[in-house]
Amino acid sequence: MAELMQVAPNTVVHAYDKLALRGLVYPMRGLGYYISEGAVETIRAEKRRAFHEESIPRFRRDAELSASPAKSSARHSISKPPTPLSACPACLSHRD
Repeated sequence: MAELMQVAPNTVVHAYDKLALRGLVYPMRGLGYYISEGAVETIRAEKRRAFHEESIPRFRRDAELSASPAKSSARHSISKPPTPLSACPACLSHRD
């Protein structure tokens, strides 16, 4: 694995030890490491928790900042309204 990933062998051992501490893999003496039963579900639950606790609040905060009245009114006063598809010459030429 170390050669394949182009890292030091101790790095691979350390990574497997960390996975074993989390219960995601288990060592079989002389045979290597094996994936623990329930490891996939554990990882999915961790990812789900991180998404709900970290990503969603960040998305909400970003959305609230981008929708603030000062930014929103400045953006709309500078740009012209979008052209409806029915009035767009390029769209009309591609209709069939």
